[in-house]
Amino acid sequence: MSALGLSQNVLDGTIPPFVAKLTQIEYLGLSQNSFSGTIPPQISNLANLTALLVDTNRFDGAAPSFRQLRRLVNLTLFANELKGRLWLPSSDHLRLLLAQTNRLSCPIGTDNTTVAPDRNLVLPGNLFSAPVPSWLGTSGVRFLYYISWWDTWGLVLVASGVGLCVSASILLAKKGTPKPETDEVDWYTATPVLKVRLWCARGLCVWSAVWVPPLVALYYSGANLYECGKPWLSTTAAYLDDASVAEWLLATAACAEFGFAAYGVRALRSHTRRLLADDGVACQLPMCRLLLMWSAWVPASVMLSIPTAMYVVSTSVPPHSNTLGLSSATLMFFQRAAAPALYTISALVVPPLARWWAKLAANRTEPHAAAQLMVTARLVVALVVPSVSVVLLNQECLALWLRVWGPCADPGRFDLSAILEVLVPHGHGELTVSVPVPVTTHDQVCNPPYQPDGRCPRVVVGTVGHLLIEKMIFAACVGPMRVLLFNLPTARATKEWVAHRLLRKPSYQESSTLDTASAGLVMLLELALAFGFVVPLLVPVTAAAMLLHAVAFEISVQHLGATLKHETRPPVGYLWVSLLLGACLVVWMFAECGWAG
Repeated sequence: MSALGLSQNVLDGTIPPFVAKLTQIEYLGLSQNSFSGTIPPQISNLANLTALLVDTNRFDGAAPSFRQLRRLVNLTLFANELKGRLWLPSSDHLRLLLAQTNRLSCPIGTDNTTVAPDRNLVLPGNLFSAPVPSWLGTSGVRFLYYISWWDTWGLVLVASGVGLCVSASILLAKKGTPKPETDEVDWYTATPVLKVRLWCARGLCVWSAVWVPPLVALYYSGANLYECGKPWLSTTAAYLDDASVAEWLLATAACAEFGFAAYGVRALRSHTRRLLADDGVACQLPMCRLLLMWSAWVPASVMLSIPTAMYVVSTSVPPHSNTLGLSSATLMFFQRAAAPALYTISALVVPPLARWWAKLAANRTEPHAAAQLMVTARLVVALVVPSVSVVLLNQECLALWLRVWGPCADPGRFDLSAILEVLVPHGHGELTVSVPVPVTTHDQVCNPPYQPDGRCPRVVVGTVGHLLIEKMIFAACVGPMRVLLFNLPTARATKEWVAHRLLRKPSYQESSTLDTASAGLVMLLELALAFGFVVPLLVPVTAAAMLLHAVAFEISVQHLGATLKHETRPPVGYLWVSLLLGACLVVWMFAECGWAG
């Protein structure tokens, strides 16, 4: 037998053992069925194989080695659950290689193997380790494989180190400086918003000490999704798999944690009302003005989210071979600069825009309305747009990145067939006839259907969680430096000179705005509530950011002479939205991944 074609049927079960004994077979097509179990390692002994098509099944276990299949021309493995290392044939005959959407990891085994970049798709949906072959069609997307610890976190740690050094230098320079004579009352008594900030920081520290260590231990013990992969994701829900005990314990922990989180939000609401009971925070605006304010602000928030959306694009779209014309340098810039850009937008761009728009809508200064606008914009920029972008673009979800991949722009690129030489009866003898047999279709590769098998929520956690961790590390170390630098007497004098001389505002006096502090307090808590259970390390980093910001504000007021204005009650009601988003994410993961509990 030279060919066995069983593709596009409803066959299930395991591969029959006799298949491994067909030593003369050249074409083996088992794709688009419901076969399960492992692919027999004896398949590597079928030395005459030119086409091995096992895609779109339910195969799991270790992928067999294909090193000995030196005549192999077409190999399709995609849309399975194959694990372990991928060993490719040691030949230059391979013309089609499709292995995306599996659970393959570790370095790819190649022995002088090459495939045309427009006829292979391997990295998306797997998590290999460097080095990866340069001929892979998506090798330019560094996010799709693990290179090193330093490549993952090095840039943000360097920036954070610089921020800490500058902050320490300011503290040392101001050591021993007497407090300004205008400070007649205790700082925390005079500024209830910052007192609430410290109260929340203590709560996050307790959360970090009580909940984070057991969650990290459970995730790490059940991290069975990949053999290799990215080490830090082993401490998140992204790699949890095949660990029923850990899954039951995590289900119990999720119920308890969200219950305590809800209690904490209610306690924070009462605490803020007690401290800020008579501040008149209600934004009394006519309905038409409210509608105008929000109808314009939400689209503006989406526009501000372009850098975070481009970060997601850089994690899926390969450079050069895309119809958008995005180069390697451009995509690398958006990936590396995502955390600083997110912090800059949240801390420097959103506050003045929100304050200006709230004042324009109300015809007066509205700190509470401005704080609400800030929280909304930051929620959209940091959580909503990145998560939606991942669902739309990533290979594990709707895979719309394929619409801009160069090879998929050619409608017939993957409508491929193999030619078999078949002997057919002819008169008193036999005649050799060339018969085309299908290999793949364009829609199989470029328009894959969404599969509710848990891959999509995992990649949302991995991609957005990485962005949030980087942003919070950056905020914890660079944010206090910004607060201290902006409140130095020289910096305040410079801004006042610009306002008086250039902007013609003679009454302007530089001061720190507490509506930004209120919105920042809520935003930090929003990130912890939405992703704190699935990415536990986000909670202690958020606690550190909140504490260091509180210290920076104290030093600015007590020793640098900064003044405060626009005090308003934090819009705590938004925390219920984040808590609901976090609960929905956990339910989505448990439902699609089929976890116990």
